[in-house]
Amino acid sequence: MESVADGAKAKVREWTDKHKHAVLYDEPESTFLDVASGKRVKIAWRDLTTWEEKLHPETRDAYVVLLFEGGRQLALVDPGGIAFAPSTENSEPVQNLPPV
Repeated sequence: MESVADGAKAKVREWTDKHKHAVLYDEPESTFLDVASGKRVKIAWRDLTTWEEKLHPETRDAYVVLLFEGGRQLALVDPGGIAFAPSTENSEPVQNLPPV
């Protein structure tokens, strides 16, 4: 039986193979490289709780959302690369923020 992480890894490989201009995936190191910013993100697959494939509202292209323990989310989207949930750590509370 395929685990949640195995299914997510397969979808991530498929998505990043089609969107190398946005995000690169180093599978042995479990890292993403956001091409536009040069930022690397290490993934702890053991902390993954679920994942979803969604459609971008403007481009109608598929994107992948990874959901981790503790409520952390990360999305692989084109255009955009790696998207994170908004942070309000250094700001006043903001109403109706999207999760990612």
